[in-house]
Order: sequence, then C-alpha cells, then structure tokens
Amino acid sequence: MKIIYALVSVCACMISFCASARHWCEIKDGSVVCNGDNEHRQCAVPSLKNPRQVATGIYFSCALDDSGVTCWGDKSYGLTDVPRLKNPRQIAVGGNNICALDDDGVKCWGAYSYSFEKLPLLKNPRQVAVGYSHACVLDDDGVKCWGDNYFHQTEIPPLRKVLRISAYEFISCAIDESLVGVKRYVCWGAVPDAGTKILSPSLDQFTNITNGGKYQCGFFKNSLECWGEGVIDPAINNSYGEYIVVADKRKFYRIENETNSELEDLSFVPSMLLSYIFKNELRFFYSFDKTFGEKLFKIFPPGSKYSKLMALFHLELKKEIGLIDTEEKYRFLWNKEIYLPYGHEFLIEPSAPSNDEERKPLLNVLVESIKTTMPLMSDEYKQRASGIILKLVSGMSAATLDEAAEFVSDAGLSPYIRPRVKLQMELIRLLGL
Repeated sequence: MKIIYALVSVCACMISFCASARHWCEIKDGSVVCNGDNEHRQCAVPSLKNPRQVATGIYFSCALDDSGVTCWGDKSYGLTDVPRLKNPRQIAVGGNNICALDDDGVKCWGAYSYSFEKLPLLKNPRQVAVGYSHACVLDDDGVKCWGDNYFHQTEIPPLRKVLRISAYEFISCAIDESLVGVKRYVCWGAVPDAGTKILSPSLDQFTNITNGGKYQCGFFKNSLECWGEGVIDPAINNSYGEYIVVADKRKFYRIENETNSELEDLSFVPSMLLSYIFKNELRFFYSFDKTFGEKLFKIFPPGSKYSKLMALFHLELKKEIGLIDTEEKYRFLWNKEIYLPYGHEFLIEPSAPSNDEERKPLLNVLVESIKTTMPLMSDEYKQRASGIILKLVSGMSAATLDEAAEFVSDAGLSPYIRPRVKLQMELIRLLGL
C-alpha cells in the first residue's frame, strides 16, 4: 500500500528566496539572511561573496556565490561536504539532498546520493530540480528524471517546449509552451490533482470549450488543449497514443486502444473532436497515407469548413481494406465497437468555397494528394503528375481541372493510390464550383 508521508520539507524556492518547513533564507541587499529554527545552525550564514542563489533543506542551507557553492547547518549525510565543482551556476535542494549544475554537468550529494548515482545521459543540461529522493534535469533533449519512482515521479508525460522544471517531495512539474504560445503547468507523481493547468493565455480566449468530469477542452488558434485533473497528455486528441479522449454534452470518455468505453455512438460528440479521431487512425495505414493525412489535418484544422474531408479520406481507406461494416455504420478500426452513423453531418459532402481564401486550402490539399503518391508512380506517371502540379499552382483553369480529373482516375488504377481518388475528385469538384 502506498503511503503519502507527512510533509517534512517544502522548499519553495526562487533565486533570492527559499523556505523549508522550519526556516527560510533570502538574499537581501546583497547578503543572505536566514530566519526560523536554528537548532543545527542552519541560519548561521557564513561569509559569502556576491551570493546569487540560496536554497534550504530540512536542517541546512546552501548558497551559490562568486567562490562556488557553500552549505551550512546539519552535517548529516555529508550535506555540508560540497564536492569539487567546476564553475557552478545553479543549486537545487530537496529534503536532505543537493544537486549542483556546473560545466561538467550535474553532481548530487546527501542522504539519497545512492539514488542519484546513475544519472541519465545529459546533453547541455541547463536546469536541475530535486525532490525528496529523486531529481530532474532540463537539457537539449527535454526533461529527464531519475531516482526513486515509487509514486511515478520520474515517469515523464509527453511535454512540449519546456521552459522550466521544479520538484518537491515526490512530485515533478514542468512549465511548457506549445507552437501557438499556450503555456501550461504540468505535474506528475504523488499529487492528488496531477494534471494540467493553463498559465496563458487566459481561458476566456479559448473557443468551443467542452466541459465534463474534472477536465475541460477547448481551442486556441485551431489547436486543441485540455486541462484539469488527470489531463497530462499535451495533445490528448492528436497523438498516436494508446487512447483518445472525447466528450459529449454530458461527460468525457477515455477510449482505450484495446478496450471499449461506455461510449459507442459518436453522434453527440462535438465535431471539433471528430477530426482528431480520424487522425488517430492514420497510424494503421501505409506511411505515405500517414504523411498525406498529417498534411490534410494541418491544412484543414478541426472546426474548419473542410475538416470533414478527413472523414472522406478515411472512409475510402477503410473501404479498400474491407473495414466498412454491412450495417451502414462507420466503424473505427482501432476500436470496433465505436461508430459514427452514415448521414452524420461530418460525413456529408461539404459546400462550395465562397471565396479565394477557401479555394486556396482545397488546391493545396489536391496538390499534396498527388505529390505524396508520386514515389509509387512509374516514371511516365511521375512526369504527368509534375506537369499537372505545375499547371495547378501557376494558374488553375477549368481545362487544368479536367486534366487533373482524368489523371487521378487513371493513376487510381494502382491499389495503393486508389483510396485517394474519391477525395481528389471531390476536391476537383469543389474547386470547379
């Protein structure tokens, strides 16, 4: 049985201030000042030269100054015996453990030094964080954690561009940022409400927010974000993971890869989530279909007028390999109990483009659909495809669209290219309206 131990030391540190449960230190007017319990002389600050960081443990304190790292207070576990460091630039303290970042990498010492003996391979580490018996580092490859993993505090969830990390007790956290500028605070380990908090932008800037259970999902600049308790996957509906999460008007459903959730009919799932389900299926098809499907997803993001063309593409892929059932239900390959009925608006042909801005992505998809199948073509077809692509991008005309329609129908004789033909013909039809 897992036991959450009583809180012994909570080190809430900034560069100039750090507090444990019994004492605290800060840099004030260029000097380190400590207050609180002084039983082990942890508040008896030694002479320091231009201190720039201070950190506190249970009964000890450490500082980084011009001469390096100095620790004072409780001498147990060799806490005050600082190892030789080369130009140290950061210290981190957790419980009775200390780590320092210097020119040679990361060095740790203290009560659980044995947990830190086998450091992972680090590439230009730039920040270190220490918990009660584990540590994490941020380097060029992202976040790496090691040490005690009893509460899964070293099992790092998928993260984006990580800006900063922290650790305390049996918990690890990171602040990361998405490509569209969404900053999140993500925690994992022995924390009851482990999950994701949106730091910026404010939630009132998100659209199509769907509520349910203990999480929410919404869109910011066409990027789906989920936040709340239990949500730690950064792209929960657009990754090729073992599950996806969808929501109807009542609650959220986690659909496992192998087992079914209580949700079967996706009719009531908001359309903004459906294209993510189609994208998730791409992992089961050929690599050239995955490549094209990824581009299709980016050109027609969820919620856009033509995102339903993703469904048309998948429908044809499934027909080709015999995965459409006879009950006129669209069944999802990776979970055969879940379906979207024919007749749903997401499966209906989209309307004509109303302006050049809407025609542009349609043309883009048509070109990409031809370009990404060229490696499968003979030299003769490759030459024809190159000529048609050049005509399409240099000045689309009715004659060019007719030529493109003739070509894709002819090229579709190949069993590997055939699933795209209906989508290509639909794109040509829409561009010609």
